[in-house]
Amino acid sequence: MRNKNEFFQVFKDNNYSLTLQRKKILNFILMKDSHMTIQGICNELNDPEVSQATIYRNLKLFLKLGLVNKVNIESYDYYEIVDRNEENHFHLICKKCHKIIEIKDISTKAIEGSIKEKFAFKVTKSDIVFNGICMDCQNKGDDDA
Repeated sequence: MRNKNEFFQVFKDNNYSLTLQRKKILNFILMKDSHMTIQGICNELNDPEVSQATIYRNLKLFLKLGLVNKVNIESYDYYEIVDRNEENHFHLICKKCHKIIEIKDISTKAIEGSIKEKFAFKVTKSDIVFNGICMDCQNKGDDDA
């Protein structure tokens, strides 16, 4: 689900009003299509009508409505738009430049199946993060961590 009208419909379907601030935040996140912290959103959105507290409250609502995911990476919460047609995915984090790379073409189903079989535990959501050094940093000779 990447169409903003589909996102806007979720508010209506759940009896939430689509305020100007919510529209601004959602449009911004859809436009960026990347992992962002609340502070990062606040800094880049740079809108006097949308405070950091407003962003925080609305991201909490967006999480509840299933519009965004929250991924905790190195003690920071990053938010990303949900793609309902996509399965869980992995994140690669460069320890040098802190770039976040999404891996969407490798399924987590095998791992989740093993967990269910071995521990009788049904995984409903996974945030898998691998830390290392990206190719750019390796090419610069920054591959010691």
